[in-house]
Amino acid sequence: MALVSSSVPTFLQMNRRRSLASPTSLHASGSSRSAVKEVDEEISPTITKNEQDDKVYVALAKEFKTGQENLIWVLRNTPRTKKIIILHVHVSSPIIPIMGAWFPANQLKPEEVKAYRQKEQDSMEKAVNAYLDGCLSVKEVQADKLVIEADDIGQGLLQLISKYRITNLVMGAAADKFYTKKMNEPKSRKALMLQQHADSSCKIWFVCNGNLICTREAGPYGSRTLEAPKYTPPRESEKNLKFSPQMHGQYFNFHSETCEESFKCRSLSVTSDSHEEAMLPGLVQDNPGYTSVPESKEGIVIDLWNRLSKSSRSSERSMRSVHDEVLSNKSSLRILKDEEMEGRSFILPLVRESKFKEDAGLNDELYKDLKHAVIEANNLSGEAYEQSQRRHKAERDLHEAATEAKPTEDLFFETKQRKEIEARVSQQNREIEKLRQQRDEMFEDLQKEHEKRVTVELQLADSKHTTKGGENKLSDAYYLLNSLKHENEELRRELDEAVQEAKQLRRKIEEKAATASTHGTEHFSEFSYSELEQATNKFDSALKIGEGGYGSVYKGVLHQKTVAIKMLNSQGIQGEKEFHKEVKVLSRLRHPNLVHLVGVCPQAWALVYDYLPNGSLEDRLTCKDDTPPLPWQVRVRIATEICSALRFLHSNQHFTVVHGDLKPANILLDANFASKLGDFGISRLVQSSNNSTALYRCTHAMGTFVYMDPEFLASGDLTPCSDVYSLGIIILRLLTGRSPFGINRAVQDAVARGCLKEMVDASAGDWPYAQAEQLAQLGLKCCEITRKSRPNAREALRVLETLTKAVSKGLPPLPSK
Repeated sequence: MALVSSSVPTFLQMNRRRSLASPTSLHASGSSRSAVKEVDEEISPTITKNEQDDKVYVALAKEFKTGQENLIWVLRNTPRTKKIIILHVHVSSPIIPIMGAWFPANQLKPEEVKAYRQKEQDSMEKAVNAYLDGCLSVKEVQADKLVIEADDIGQGLLQLISKYRITNLVMGAAADKFYTKKMNEPKSRKALMLQQHADSSCKIWFVCNGNLICTREAGPYGSRTLEAPKYTPPRESEKNLKFSPQMHGQYFNFHSETCEESFKCRSLSVTSDSHEEAMLPGLVQDNPGYTSVPESKEGIVIDLWNRLSKSSRSSERSMRSVHDEVLSNKSSLRILKDEEMEGRSFILPLVRESKFKEDAGLNDELYKDLKHAVIEANNLSGEAYEQSQRRHKAERDLHEAATEAKPTEDLFFETKQRKEIEARVSQQNREIEKLRQQRDEMFEDLQKEHEKRVTVELQLADSKHTTKGGENKLSDAYYLLNSLKHENEELRRELDEAVQEAKQLRRKIEEKAATASTHGTEHFSEFSYSELEQATNKFDSALKIGEGGYGSVYKGVLHQKTVAIKMLNSQGIQGEKEFHKEVKVLSRLRHPNLVHLVGVCPQAWALVYDYLPNGSLEDRLTCKDDTPPLPWQVRVRIATEICSALRFLHSNQHFTVVHGDLKPANILLDANFASKLGDFGISRLVQSSNNSTALYRCTHAMGTFVYMDPEFLASGDLTPCSDVYSLGIIILRLLTGRSPFGINRAVQDAVARGCLKEMVDASAGDWPYAQAEQLAQLGLKCCEITRKSRPNAREALRVLETLTKAVSKGLPPLPSK
């Protein structure tokens, strides 16, 4: 069987001081390679797979260079089944370097201490992460870290062992510079503390400079310390042995069982090959590869873990006899160092079984080895003494440097304190100057306030005098106000009386006008055809403002007055009849809501009216030429004015005028959106005292079909109720803004379903639901099929006047055309 080291990460391999052998020395037979793999799977040099805990804790220093050798030892000697935990106890430095000198932390500013502590923390984390990265870079190795902060490293490790119940711990026995091959126990204070006070269940391996020093066993024998194997350099005089590939990897393995048993051999390997040579390894092989060892049929291997390979008892007894003889002579085994090797492997002349019987020759050889070992020990003692002297000299130099730095430190503190005092004095001077300025400003403000106080006192005296005079004036004002209230009440009463008298006078004037129109005609102007041509620029089409079956309407200027000239069709006798009928009606009647006839031209059958700039109601309901929609308040007022005009036409004492063609196109709007009813071409003048009875029978129905009375269409009887039906359709259009076709049925269904809001025209504004519903009910009553179910113009006007008064208070500004 062969002893094979575990693979180590590249960054650790580069820090090893020497490699074991050249690449040519690593070749071995196939059987040797298989033996290597078997040992790697079954044997771990230091930590076995039989440990109860599956974790190995490694205590490492903050400096990476200090702890990397010990970490290499752990990686080489830990089975891959165990998880490596990097332990580190962080101790904050009590002194901090500032400007080349060291100062206690309690004498510095908190921010300076905090900055240095953060720097320490970063440095520590960098080193621990470097350890962890090195572990994780090895294939199949599991690793983690555990860091705490304490005032003492030893106490911190004891706390960790107790808290986490650590059973496997690897830590340093001393600093690497104190390592010697004779070291067999811990030297550092913290290692000794853990050796004595750590929990007995924790097994501790003490390592120095990548070498196992000793082991503190766990369990009932926790205090027992086992010494690691010790090796000495080979004899330089022994030149006849040469290192060869066949020799490489043939080992004698030694391990100390107790501190008192010095160098008792517990691992021995005897092999034989063609060259009959053997090798003893002093340290673990550094090469990242492996070392193969040919297995001997008669050899014996007892490794560090008390494992016994297959061998013969006779070989074991022979080797022990050699060891006992070495001990009796009080000498240690001397091994030749191969000058051709650069690693740490050592070779020894092969001991054959036959030579074990030759005791005399062997004793002489061992004696020579012992002699050389003593000489070597003396040389090493001299070197140790020189190193001790150099260390004492370095300590003295350090003490002298600290003594010389003391005055500099005192001077630095004095300079620092002086600067701080100067800064405080400067700050106090600035504050004093600032207070002086504030005092001067306050004195000036006080002077100003005093002057203001004097001024206010004078003003107060004047105001008292003024207040007394004001009280007298206020008393007079109260008396005058009461007098004015009485006068206002008298004036209001006189105004009401004057309004009543004006209404009575207006009624009398209307009656007189109606009486006068019965007996004669109103005078109006007559114009010639040439005047009409001049007024309309020879009837320019650009001045045409309307056109229909009756003819065309032009805008013109007559006698410096803007007028609308209605040219009736000159072909046939129908145009002549409409001309004479409209002249006859308008010459006898005059009302604010009827169009005013300015004059006529009998030659061209032309009628001249006042020009109304806002066009017809039909144009405004359809928003012709992108004109804004009419507000709902204006629509209610227009309905009221049309109904007033109908009441006037229907209630004449001497004759009744039935318009017969009432529709929005025949309702014109002036500049203030006041409505004027026109187009009396097909109206009828009927002599009767009862307005509700049939007054005129027409054999040919004329007018717009959708606005015509259904009974008039059936019987041909034209009555004032026919105009009321047309008024109802107009009211529903003003309410909804929709087409007149079927509008009465649509509104009736909406009222029945209680969803009238869906029918009202939203572009007219926010209709009050009560007024909208009342207007809809009036429109539906006017549109009843039978005349008897319809109200007359007077009854409808009463309802509309009530609505107009309700909305007149909040009437919005009229829209511009």
